Amino acid sequence: MRINLMDGSLNSLGGHPHDIDLRVTRTLVEAGHDVHVYAHERADSVLQSHYQGLAPLQPLFSIDPYVVPDTFDGIAGDIIKNLEGARVTAQELSKTRPADLWLWPSFYPHQLLACAFFRPTAKVSGCIHHPPDFFSSQDTAWWRYGFMQSHSVQMKLKVGFIEPETRYPYTQMVPDDTLQVFPFPNDGVPPKLHDQMKKIGIFGFQRWEKGFQFFHSLIGQLLANGYEVVMQNSNAEAGSFNEQPGLVCLGHVMDLDEEIARCDLVLAPYELEAYRYRGSGIVMSALACGVPVVVPLGTAPGRLIEKNGAGMVFTQFTLPSILAAVQNARDSYPIIAEAAYGVAREWKHRHGVTRFVQAMIMD
Repeated sequence: MRINLMDGSLNSLGGHPHDIDLRVTRTLVEAGHDVHVYAHERADSVLQSHYQGLAPLQPLFSIDPYVVPDTFDGIAGDIIKNLEGARVTAQELSKTRPADLWLWPSFYPHQLLACAFFRPTAKVSGCIHHPPDFFSSQDTAWWRYGFMQSHSVQMKLKVGFIEPETRYPYTQMVPDDTLQVFPFPNDGVPPKLHDQMKKIGIFGFQRWEKGFQFFHSLIGQLLANGYEVVMQNSNAEAGSFNEQPGLVCLGHVMDLDEEIARCDLVLAPYELEAYRYRGSGIVMSALACGVPVVVPLGTAPGRLIEKNGAGMVFTQFTLPSILAAVQNARDSYPIIAEAAYGVAREWKHRHGVTRFVQAMIMD
């Protein structure tokens, strides 16, 4: 099958777009599909080097869903972002090669609308990672408009989510049976049962909503309490930390699962509202590897951890609350480690990159 993998946020090694896109591309190629990757127009040379010998990568899209332009209008900005963004993206789609499937591992409202404007003969399959109002309260209307336009032009569309809770608000926009829950695109590593809580890991594309403002004090306190700490940050603009005894600092790593599996606890000090109905790739990766997690209460990751007993929750987005949850994890470590190990042993039967890809490309 000729598959065009599309991602307007794919411009560097940082964040989940690169991790998911590379896994999906590799899996598709290994399955014998003819894959072309279309990334952001500013995709850097380091990113492109990871696709050499794997699949052609063409820098194309001018709009990054995560970037607010300096010219953003305070009154009409959301209209410009989605309507004009869809028109621009539709014009860019005309530069892609003919294909049987357009695959969007990360899908956003202006991209859905762009596909409807373009009216491709190819099938369109997209994975949504955020609640409809994540970037703006007005985006909910734009998602609805995109679905309406897609229906009106009879576009062959499949939409899914890897976080079941993210799916629910979208069911008000389209019939329930057209919205799927995809397996999580992570294979993990063969789990081991952790018996002591010595090493704590903090992973991801670090920024404010992930508690980055606490890190200096948080890491200092963890070190003072006798833990080893691994701090991985794929966001080069967030600043860096100097390594010291007990602290290992990492930038982008090729195999994040291996690094997570070397830890005894993953700490996800996330802001509560940002993750209320939004999943976390880091938390899911930790579960895939059998490592317990500390997460915020009342969030999608928090409910997942509580359901499986595979970690502890903190109740407030404050340093004392986060540290208290770490202590609770230590006090109950044999129990939560056993639970996380059990989740990881069942993981391959429900999740993994191959299952994710199959769900996205099959009718």
